[in-house]
Amino acid sequence: MVEEATECRSLPKSENYYPDPRACLGVNVGVYIDQYPQLYSGYSKNGSPLFISKPGKLNIASIECATSLSRLLDFHWYVMMHDFGDRLRKKKAEDPDFRKFQCLTVMDLEGLSITQINSKVLGVIKEQAFVDSLCFPETMYKTLVINAPSFFAATWKIIKGFVDPRTAGKIEIISSKSKAHSRLLELVDADQLPSDYGGTDTSTIDTLMVEAVKSTPIEGLKRITSEIISIRSHGSITIELLAGEEMDVNIHGKGSGTFFSIYNINDKSKKSQIGKVNFDHSSGSTADPERELPTNISLTEASGKVKGPGTFKIKGESKSRRLTSEYYLIVCNVF
Repeated sequence: MVEEATECRSLPKSENYYPDPRACLGVNVGVYIDQYPQLYSGYSKNGSPLFISKPGKLNIASIECATSLSRLLDFHWYVMMHDFGDRLRKKKAEDPDFRKFQCLTVMDLEGLSITQINSKVLGVIKEQAFVDSLCFPETMYKTLVINAPSFFAATWKIIKGFVDPRTAGKIEIISSKSKAHSRLLELVDADQLPSDYGGTDTSTIDTLMVEAVKSTPIEGLKRITSEIISIRSHGSITIELLAGEEMDVNIHGKGSGTFFSIYNINDKSKKSQIGKVNFDHSSGSTADPERELPTNISLTEASGKVKGPGTFKIKGESKSRRLTSEYYLIVCNVF
């Protein structure tokens, strides 16, 4: 097992376990977290960091518009060796008697649909579970899988096969929200537990909004809004800007033959504020197709930021008829 773990670590170790999360994902961390919400929030009663992951909000199509699935394992190495490791080292510096180098994890499945559990998602889970079981077998204090839908029992039988038996024994599955909150309060003091999980600390929704901005190195950024659209002939989203606000808009994806426009829905002329901006994915950017990043273009780089107040429609249109739809992730940075 030691030899196998050494081999498993060899490539990540040669990269210093990917210390720059932006570089390993190829996209700002705030954009990634918006597609798969996850955060650290306080500590359990025994001092273990509390980590909350929301697979029920996972949008695999959005993630594939922003990064490549193979890079998610790189990001997992970063999380374990740098993010989680730094939190443990900080706790040890604050409390020399601290010895509990483990994590309490909450996996919130609220909103999870059976269509989200496909081969790609299971592949990501299998890879990360293999790394954790082999290289970090003692870092799990407990994992609470909460708000589990009825179909999850069958899915758990599959996932359990990826997990070391000792690790599986530390996992609790709770379907009732009230029972989950009660169990969490047995493990975490109320002031360390987010209000949307039965505690009194800041809600995860508010914390995630703040963390998304903090992890995006853009001066003056106020909030990030992202949404995926499917385009066969056309598709759009709307976003409201208040007086004094302005935004830049970026498109991520692997589609081609699409042009985008932005206009104020209250402007009767329906004139695009950016003209028509073409999107064509540039494939072959890396020797390894599994690591190829989607294309990212700015819609507002040439025209300048869109200024509020107003409600703005961001619209994508196909240049020709298509047999299938293409996905694009629209990311609005509001200042």
